[in-house]
Amino acid sequence: MGKRKMHGYTFYQCDWTGYPMRATNCYLPVWVNEKMSKRGSYCNWESVLAHAYHLYGDYCNDGTEQSGSGTSQFMDPSQLMKVKKYIHDLTGMELPEEPDLKGFRFQNLEHFKTHDTPGLLGSDWDMAMYHKVCCAVTAKFMITVVGIEAAGTIYESEIESKKGGYDFGKLIPSPADTSGGLQSFTCTHKPKMSKEREIVVYYWPFKNGLLQNRIASDLFKMKIYGDVLVVQKTKEACFKERQRYVHFTMQNYEEYFNKKKKKPVEMPALSTADFRVAREGMVASLSEFEQRACVGAERPGDLVKGAVMPPSSGKELMEVAEHRGLGPPVLCRQPTLKRKLELGDAQEGDLASE
Repeated sequence: MGKRKMHGYTFYQCDWTGYPMRATNCYLPVWVNEKMSKRGSYCNWESVLAHAYHLYGDYCNDGTEQSGSGTSQFMDPSQLMKVKKYIHDLTGMELPEEPDLKGFRFQNLEHFKTHDTPGLLGSDWDMAMYHKVCCAVTAKFMITVVGIEAAGTIYESEIESKKGGYDFGKLIPSPADTSGGLQSFTCTHKPKMSKEREIVVYYWPFKNGLLQNRIASDLFKMKIYGDVLVVQKTKEACFKERQRYVHFTMQNYEEYFNKKKKKPVEMPALSTADFRVAREGMVASLSEFEQRACVGAERPGDLVKGAVMPPSSGKELMEVAEHRGLGPPVLCRQPTLKRKLELGDAQEGDLASE
């Protein structure tokens, strides 16, 4: 089965029930060489489990146990155990070692036309009836929830299922005006929460006359009046919307919502008396070091008085005089004999012209 295309539109078909689906939803996990692969498309995990048992051969089409079924080539016992554990870890679905899967048989569905003898829930089921049976049969009979009272008490309680549903309103004191109805919201952002789980908080809305729940208001960042019930459910794929609730204990509450303060690291420290003794020892050691370092030292004044300056050289005196503008006059170079003769001839020529 799997992916189909009709009239230009694509849809999927369940490998167990044959129902059309918008998405692939669930799959059959198969391990080959210790590596898991996903096979097929299924409308819900109940169909996956029923198909796994059908491949294993534990039950015939009429629901009676088949002899020698453990040698089935389609699903050996180790594979079946892995499939059951995988589905349990994902959804919390708990089944006995030999579950009665008559309610999940494809022969009960109306489009197969098997004309079997109707069971406790009848036969010829449509999609809605098959989904209802799956939710009712695999729902936990009793789950654990956590309540937060407006007075500040946090407690753990249990609630029984009725045909797969739970009446959470009976665990929360209702206000005088219940016209708003019991409301809920989901909480999925907690870091330690599994990706396959989400928290659902049930409460009475509005300012309904009950005492404000300070703990819940601070915890969920909104004003809540009256008691609050915190439950946990799965986030599993399904061809119809479903609410599969699982246990939510005080331990889960502490892990998800209470931030544990880190214990301060204890550093080794000295007492006041020990520090005083250590300080006196350090001061004495430093004084002894200073005394040893100053044995050959002299006062700065004594060093100046005993210092003898060497006489200044002429070159140094000349630099000081030039710096202060007291240097000797600039020397004028006397003309040479040849130059004097040239100058004399030039002067005589000037006189002759006159």
